[in-house]
Amino acid sequence: MNKISFFLKTQKKSSAKLYIYGNLPELGNGDPNKGIPLENDNSDVYSHKLTIDLKHPPKGQTAWYSYFYRTKFGAIVREVCPLRFLNFSNCNCSFYDTFDIPTSIGDLIVRFRVHYKTVYGQELYVCGDPKEMGSWNPRRAVLLNYVGDDYWEGTIRLPLNDKPQVLYYKYIVYTSPRNFFWEGEENHKFEIGAAPSPTIFEINDVFHWNDPIIDVYSTSPFVDVINRRISTSSPISFEPNTQSNTVKINFIVKCPYVRPNQELYIVGSTPEVGEWDAEKGYKMTDYYFPEWKASIVFNSNSLPFDYKYCIKDKTSTDVIWESRPNRICPINLIKCDESFPRSIIINDWFTNPNTEKFKGFGISVPLSSLRSKMSVGIGQYTDLNGLVDYCNDIYSSLIQLLPINDTTTTGDWSDSFPYRQTSSFALHPIYIDLLSIKGVPQKVINEVIDIKTELDNLPSVDYPRVFSFKIEKLREIYSFVKENLNANEKFNSFIKHNTQWLQTYALFSVFRDLYGTADFRVWPEHQTITEREIRSLVQSNYDEVQFYYWIQFICNEQFKSARKYASDHGVVLKGDLPLGVSPYSVECWAYPTLFNLDMSAGTPPDFLNDNGENFEYPTYNWPMHATTDFSWWRLRLRRMADLFHAVQLDQMMGFFRMWEIPNDSCVRSVLGHFEPTLSFSRAELRDRGLLNMDRYLKPYVRWRIIKEKFGPEADYVAETFFRGAVCSREDQVFSFKDEFDSEVKIRNYLSTQKMDSKQRIDLERKLFELLSNVLLIEDTTKPDHYHVRAQMLFEKVKRTADGNFIPIESSSFRELPESQKGTFKELFYEYFYNRQTNLWLELATPKLKMLQESTNMLLCADDLGLNNEKLTQNLEARGFLSLRVQRMSRLENHNFDKVREFPYFSIATPSTPQMTTIRGWWEENREVIAKFWREEVWRNDEPPSQCECFIQELILKQHLWSDSMWTIFLLQDITGVDQRFRSQLPSQERINDPKSENQRWDYRYPFSIEELLDARDFSFRIRTLVEESKRK
Repeated sequence: MNKISFFLKTQKKSSAKLYIYGNLPELGNGDPNKGIPLENDNSDVYSHKLTIDLKHPPKGQTAWYSYFYRTKFGAIVREVCPLRFLNFSNCNCSFYDTFDIPTSIGDLIVRFRVHYKTVYGQELYVCGDPKEMGSWNPRRAVLLNYVGDDYWEGTIRLPLNDKPQVLYYKYIVYTSPRNFFWEGEENHKFEIGAAPSPTIFEINDVFHWNDPIIDVYSTSPFVDVINRRISTSSPISFEPNTQSNTVKINFIVKCPYVRPNQELYIVGSTPEVGEWDAEKGYKMTDYYFPEWKASIVFNSNSLPFDYKYCIKDKTSTDVIWESRPNRICPINLIKCDESFPRSIIINDWFTNPNTEKFKGFGISVPLSSLRSKMSVGIGQYTDLNGLVDYCNDIYSSLIQLLPINDTTTTGDWSDSFPYRQTSSFALHPIYIDLLSIKGVPQKVINEVIDIKTELDNLPSVDYPRVFSFKIEKLREIYSFVKENLNANEKFNSFIKHNTQWLQTYALFSVFRDLYGTADFRVWPEHQTITEREIRSLVQSNYDEVQFYYWIQFICNEQFKSARKYASDHGVVLKGDLPLGVSPYSVECWAYPTLFNLDMSAGTPPDFLNDNGENFEYPTYNWPMHATTDFSWWRLRLRRMADLFHAVQLDQMMGFFRMWEIPNDSCVRSVLGHFEPTLSFSRAELRDRGLLNMDRYLKPYVRWRIIKEKFGPEADYVAETFFRGAVCSREDQVFSFKDEFDSEVKIRNYLSTQKMDSKQRIDLERKLFELLSNVLLIEDTTKPDHYHVRAQMLFEKVKRTADGNFIPIESSSFRELPESQKGTFKELFYEYFYNRQTNLWLELATPKLKMLQESTNMLLCADDLGLNNEKLTQNLEARGFLSLRVQRMSRLENHNFDKVREFPYFSIATPSTPQMTTIRGWWEENREVIAKFWREEVWRNDEPPSQCECFIQELILKQHLWSDSMWTIFLLQDITGVDQRFRSQLPSQERINDPKSENQRWDYRYPFSIEELLDARDFSFRIRTLVEESKRK
């Protein structure tokens, strides 16, 4: 049974009685003689009221009603307006009417008003969830009307609903059916409580613009850590207004940059919002932070009014006002009886009264390098709490970690490389604190204590030994706790929420251990796997599978505890997301179609590395990812967001393009190519006068070149690796034999020959140089299309004793006809610097959008290798922070990047983990340091031979005083400003050298966290530097 209430206003003053009748049984079945009298209540403008119990709502019948007067003589005086109609919902509802005036409000009326400056020929539409708004189909969107002063208005009618509703929508700027665009940023949100009665909502909107400051300040580091709020407010339900002669106004605005000691207020020209007195303003609720909301009932006569947002300090009288002109709440838009109760939603989108930009200071450190009283030969998840305490001591608000995912293949030194992950989701068990696990037997405790001192006294991490010890002890602990795991709610919840990646990882780990290798291609069984097989094999191997479930559970518990500690103490955790995955990873085993397993990613050769880099991990099959809406990537990002507040996207250029290297033929990256790419067609080359394709595509090898390279070994080389002569050697263009026509074939052959390693390396290098002595490379995906060879103008680069680079011209290019040299130079610069940019931008857009949409992490781009201004600007416009390294100039004709000119959306750093530290860099190249001394320190004397403490502090200050949002330093670079913390040689401070053949990631910081915390005077010194640079 529902109750229906009728409220009637009348201007007639009469002793006659007011009645209502209608075609419902409860209203007289359409007979006015059976009408129901209304009660008179002069306390309200709607002075006549009636409530009926509706026992049987009509089915398939339109319900109508009308009012009339019955005089004392019994005459009936009907209204002069048409019949009124009822819209029913499944709960109580109310109807507000005025005698003799047609009722325009019979359902839920929503009026949109938005400000947008169009150009001639453009129109504005609104489109969203409900069918009345087009169901997100722009062809069915609602056209708005232009009303002047760049305002657009429109009305929709929605059915009444007895349940709360949330509607999402956007505005569309329309020129033609093929020329329109949606407004930027997130959807608008219309959230109301139950509306069972006819109701008016007026939405005063702001057209969303793309603004990276909104995006960045709304990310997790600001919302969950830096500006984190412990809200004591209650949620606001935007219920429809039911009070006549009033207007309920619901204010919504996003304001993420409000510090914990501050609150947001509405102050304006009416008594309800303080009459411009901030002390009497209306405090908004932070329950929905970073959105702020307020629901205020205004007298109808108060509209229109001016207002502003301001920030008030809880502990002082400080008030920060918006710097913009006053905002205006307009008079009611919908023309109807002004006494009708109505609601207005003012969605002001964004405000930022705090005009001083946030600037922070952070520490970069590999977790493995940390020392503490509890660590056992390597840093542990639990050590992060102490590092957070140290951050608080020196006013650092961010910790950046290198990747901490599982890299286990065999447990040897190759697994110490943190970027070669066997799982993009699982955490590394080597960082587990064994003594923090519940249920550790005393025997294991004693063994940990016994080995701890020995391992911690080592100057570096003994990765294989630490890993072997911890895995052995984890198995022992597991044997003690596994019987109780089924009853462990946290453990079971962890499995439930991570099954999507956990099952596959655990099963892969079982087979890796069983077969002694992570290279699934050589396993005797299960080289390929399906989802059904995974589920079946998990059950048949459950005890071993559960062991890896449990390990990941422990990793997750310990790291998440550290994350909570960091959040509670105002420190952001920033993770590092490698672009690639290992070819021997869970992902390549279980989801091979997502990767191009026949290709490797790398970087093209340059002056610093004439071989380029071959990362030896597969490239992505991006079209396949797109067919799944990038579901694997979204899952990977959500896992990162579960662990970190911010993320460094390693090798950001890979989201625009990859440098692909064919695995079946190449060792180096020289003969690789861009993907995606616009290769040159044969017709294009022909139009440029390039006709001799054999000359451009085949290695250019002449006898004089062989003699020059190999000297006395020239005859052996010519006879062994090249086809027999068809003319005199001086006239012959040599061709490699089929068995030596690729780098892979040459390396495989040389590995079987008896010669010393130095001779083999030298012979291989020279043969590779000849093999890559080409100008063009065939595009195997498009017939008659060709790539330009990377650095085709040069064969190699020699480094002089003073550190300079001398390019050695390619003989293939050198011996071209003069008329073709200029053409090939044009081809080279077009292919590498101009031709691809628009294609890369177009194809990267859905990937970048996916990165932005998937989580609320702050996205930081390792874009050092991008070298394309358009791509860099695109990232900055999206709110990605770029990486700026002072010693790596992005500016033409500059030796160093100008720290004082770094953009706000950037991270400034003097060193990264794969570079020398400040001290190490200072001793690398005297000529470079002399230039730095003159250009960046502005001194003309001779620079010191070593990086003295004052120089290191000066470089720190340069970065702290930059305009970059964050400045992040290696821990060694921070503490190196004090002689007490310089126990390591500059060369020993380096975490990793990517050019070194010995890829042992064994660096360990020489001082414990406790020792750093005890150095109170040093903490004060760093704290002062941070305070002075306003990065606190």
